Amino acid sequence: MGTGKYDFSEAINTFFIESRELLDGMENALLELEKDINDKEQIPAIFRAVHTIKGSAGMFGFNDIGDFSHVVEDLLDNIRNNKIVIIPEMLSLLLQCHDHILKLLDFFDTQRDAKITSELKKESNAFLDQLDIFLLKPGKKKSEKDIIKEDTGELSDIQVMNECWHISLRFGPDLFRNGFDPQSFIIFLSQMGKLVKIKTITETLPLTDKMNPEACYLGFEISFMGYTTKEKIEEVFEFVRDDSTIRILPPKSSLTEYVRLIDGLSEEPKFIGEILTEIGSLTKKELEDVLKLQSESAKKKDKKTFGEIAVEEKMVEQPVIDAAVNKQTNIKRAEEKVKQSMRIDTAKLDILINLVGELVISSANMEQQTKNIGDTKLIKTYLQMIRLIDNIRETTMKIRMVQIGESFKKFERVVRDISRERGKKVELVLNGGETELDKTIVEKVTDPLMHLVRNAVDHGIDLPEERISKGKPATGRVTLNAYHEAGNMVIEISDDGSGLKKEKILNKAIEKGLIRADEISSVTDNDIFQFIFKPGFSTADKVTEISGRGVGMDVVKKNIELLRGSVVIQSREGQGTLVRINLPLTLAIIDGFLVRTGKLYCVFPLALVSECTNISKTQHEVIKNENGDFINLKGKIIPFVRLRDFFKIEDAAPERESIVIVEHAKEKTGFIVDETFGEVQTVVKPMGKIFKKLEWVSGATILGGGEVGLILDAAKLIQYLQAIDLKKVS
Repeated sequence: MGTGKYDFSEAINTFFIESRELLDGMENALLELEKDINDKEQIPAIFRAVHTIKGSAGMFGFNDIGDFSHVVEDLLDNIRNNKIVIIPEMLSLLLQCHDHILKLLDFFDTQRDAKITSELKKESNAFLDQLDIFLLKPGKKKSEKDIIKEDTGELSDIQVMNECWHISLRFGPDLFRNGFDPQSFIIFLSQMGKLVKIKTITETLPLTDKMNPEACYLGFEISFMGYTTKEKIEEVFEFVRDDSTIRILPPKSSLTEYVRLIDGLSEEPKFIGEILTEIGSLTKKELEDVLKLQSESAKKKDKKTFGEIAVEEKMVEQPVIDAAVNKQTNIKRAEEKVKQSMRIDTAKLDILINLVGELVISSANMEQQTKNIGDTKLIKTYLQMIRLIDNIRETTMKIRMVQIGESFKKFERVVRDISRERGKKVELVLNGGETELDKTIVEKVTDPLMHLVRNAVDHGIDLPEERISKGKPATGRVTLNAYHEAGNMVIEISDDGSGLKKEKILNKAIEKGLIRADEISSVTDNDIFQFIFKPGFSTADKVTEISGRGVGMDVVKKNIELLRGSVVIQSREGQGTLVRINLPLTLAIIDGFLVRTGKLYCVFPLALVSECTNISKTQHEVIKNENGDFINLKGKIIPFVRLRDFFKIEDAAPERESIVIVEHAKEKTGFIVDETFGEVQTVVKPMGKIFKKLEWVSGATILGGGEVGLILDAAKLIQYLQAIDLKKVS
């Protein structure tokens, strides 16, 4: 593809990005249409997506994409104009065409100057053959051109109304004086097409004694069938245009064509009159007349809109005006949206986040220096600056936040395809799509979610006959739910299928040597379900291309943990399974709670800290047993861990210590430390490879005094401690 001396690379990049966004919208609309085949509101969105891709592809020289999209557009155009009836097989083909356009985009995005491969060309031709079957289907509605070529004979009133132009003529009184014969215009018009009906209007004829033989009192209402334009019909009456009243309305069947033309116009701002003249619904002379009438109405303080006048004067019909107004409104909305948003390179955004992180670290150092100096004015200035830094941090982090709903919608196609392939009926329910999460996390969690959804459909949901025999509805349900909880993001994937079989999982675990038979009594349900995350672990009776090879669930857990998240499974045999994923809202900067034990500084995620209090051995009862250490805190027995003992710090403990209560998965655990410092803004820095095995450490941060603090992953630390206690008991 040649671009000449100009560099169109940035524009081409935008084409590929926007085309993929359009395809996402097309896929969602097709899936909605599949749910309700009578939901015609989805069709314009599907048409616009393909129409835009076709036009843009042609503009940049990607003719293979443009040519293929053009045929898809033809089918959609026929559907939109009610010339072809939608059937389920057609929707399936359109979804496959969507996938093929995406494949073509991916190919040319990576190899922009390459020629299409023979394999891709073969695929395109195969789809084009299928599209032609629908386009050439018997019963397709004929165009006006086809009708004119046939011997139509007499038409019914309905056919006349639908298929004919309606021309309303009221000749001026000076027609005869100017040397014109009304019949000559009728004859001229008949040469352009077929005069179906002519009605002579004599309402203005005066009584015989008052009649002027030189004046014209005639008018005609004509039903005319011809493959022509409004402007060409108007040219027939060009010489008498100024003295006569001429109104030309298109066939009813052409109204949808005008609406289609309006939808296909460019997204440039236009007046209503410009839109109507561009599509041929209004002639230039009619435009002038309407503008003149509008100006006169304004002077009379009875101001009317352009559309109101055009309809009143019978120049344009209301549906066309409505379509033009909608087009104008959509263009204005799109303009406003463009003004309100802009595309940002994620690499530039990452640099900004890093700079904000460094600013946060510097401000913490400045805070300590300011306190040491003790100057009142300096402290006041610092506090003003820190408020601005907080605002910058929060605003910058919000830029990265996106709604997870767009990612959720991608799974509708997955559920549809797998359920059809497996002969199942599955409904996907999406909740909490408006919940926001860091864009980086959304991108990285999509693959794990995809695997869990596929598993839910393939393994969880039974066949319709099996569900009915168990007293369940034939259609299974998979639910995706997202919500915020304690400063974290929770994503739940649940199904109402057969549930996990604990006994089968345990037997497989024993077989693989993951647990001994004599340890079964001390294992909880959650421990049993965690076995499915072990590499190579599978209880599937047969291997499919979707699942059953024991590859995937271990990767799911690993990828979630790389995001500093955790995954928990709840299941009841015969009732269903729920997988709950806990994720941080962002990976870059978090609000933390700073503590110290000995010379070691640690940070807990603030969202998980529910309580903090000073303690002493004399004031609080400590309980020790084989399950660990517990403390009686305000009448509640809470398990606790001394970070001094955990990190093997040998310094003497202070007389009074503090306990930080962390709540995770609705369970509380206490951590006893030497000193607490309260809330801090924490910039997460990655740890080196030497700390790779310390899974309960999320990263590190630099404190105001230059010290390094460990950011503790409280959830993993609790799991790690529980595993140690379990080994002690066994």
